[in-house]
Amino acid sequence: MPLENRRDVLIALATDADRLGYEAFCLPETWAYDVTVLLAEAAVKTKHITLGTGILGVWNRSAGTLAMAAATLSTQSGGRFLLGLGASTPQLTEGLHDVSFTAPVAQLRRIVTQVRALLRGERIPLERVTAARALKLNLPSGPDVPIFLAALACVWPVSSPTAGCPFSIPARTWRRDARSWPRVPRADAKERPS
Repeated sequence: MPLENRRDVLIALATDADRLGYEAFCLPETWAYDVTVLLAEAAVKTKHITLGTGILGVWNRSAGTLAMAAATLSTQSGGRFLLGLGASTPQLTEGLHDVSFTAPVAQLRRIVTQVRALLRGERIPLERVTAARALKLNLPSGPDVPIFLAALACVWPVSSPTAGCPFSIPARTWRRDARSWPRVPRADAKERPS
């Protein structure tokens, strides 16, 4: 979590990081500004840097809201956005959003499944209100938004590092546009000012 929470300073950090050739600028969701709005501002003020949420909790926004934000940020940034999701913490979930922090893995699984479906242009797979007519995003095509997950541990007994974790990310998926992520700074970066 950044110790800094002044909007102008965070945006200046993003633009400086872009100018200096840093690979990514990610903001965590805390109890300050809405990071999706800050990242939208950063998207119009930067040209190269990958922008991401690091992380958004899965308790305070619906899968539809998360997918719409991801699609908007991906479009606004020219495809430079990655969506970081996680279970967050009991304190932030309950103390700020007034939502009970129960079954965090199930909640994360549900939200990720729904967000992925919506971003693929599919109807949302409803789990709680199954009698409703499932909708999809009203976008020309689903953007290819990478989804990264935050986790403190995998609680299933496994025989290999990715065998039992429902959201494991194989190492090969950490590559995007033939570039290794993260990499700091870029080779074509301007020199740091003296």
